[in-house]
This record gives sequence, structure tokens and C-alpha cells, in this order.
Amino acid sequence: MYFSFLKKSCSYKKSQRGEIYYAIICRRSLQRYSSQKWKGLVEFPNTVSKIKSMVEHVEAPLIERFTGKPDELLAAGKQLGGLDMTDVIKSADLALLFRPLPRIPVMLMFWDEDKIDAFETEIKLLFDETITDHLDIESIMFLSERLSQLLCEAVIPNKIYSEILH
Repeated sequence: MYFSFLKKSCSYKKSQRGEIYYAIICRRSLQRYSSQKWKGLVEFPNTVSKIKSMVEHVEAPLIERFTGKPDELLAAGKQLGGLDMTDVIKSADLALLFRPLPRIPVMLMFWDEDKIDAFETEIKLLFDETITDHLDIESIMFLSERLSQLLCEAVIPNKIYSEILH
């Protein structure tokens, strides 16, 4: 199910450039397996300049779209091939695992607003610590922005919505 959300709703044409890029990723992907040790973008070297972009172009749109709607986020995530990891990762209200490329897992962590305790909604993307062995920082940003875009644009009819959740 790799590339499922990257190819979804965009015109993917097989090109020599695309094939070369895919070959490079696949060859580099043989270097290390996923460690299942999760890090935020800020924890990787040379990402200081990308933190603002991550907040503005990835986290903020997701927060705006899904505040108070964790079930819709879960349904949208499942529609894109995400696995619900909330039972395993209890520290968040919702945890979704995506595998957009071989050996490149991405974890979306969602904490919904709590008006009683005055906590705002928070969303973070976490990456396996080996991601920089496979992708450069710009590619990680593209991957994050595309995931955010597809989740925000997901249209889930009521019938599919109830089927995905149950």
C-alpha cells in the first residue's frame, strides 16, 4: 500500500525522472530498517528553518479542520490507508500510522481540545529516526504537506464514515 496517499488525487505519470527518483529511494531504503523510535521534525539536524513551515502548512490546517472531530480524522486517515494505533499509543487521543514509502512510517498524533482544562488542539507528525537515511528534509516536508492536504480534503460520505469507524 506504499505511495497510496501520495498518488491519490494527483495525476501520477510514469516518467524517466520519476523512475529514477523511485530507484534512488528504493536503493537508499535498503540501508536501514525502521527502528520504531519516533521523533518530531525539530529533533532532526538542520530542520530549524522548516519548523515554521511544518506548523503553518501541516499542523495548522489539520487543527483547523479536525478540532472537535477526531472521528472524522480517524475516518479520513483510514481512507488513506492509515492504521489506528490509539490502543497501542495511549498518550494521544488519536494515533494514526501511515506507511507512504517502503521503510518510511509516519505517525500522526492528535490531542483534541479540552475546554474544561483550557487545552487547545494539538497535532504532531512523528517520523522514524531512520527517515533521514531515506529522504532529505525537503522530501520529508513534501510528504508531510501532502498527507495534511489529503486528510483535510477527504470527503467521507455518511455510509463510508460509519463503516470505517466500525
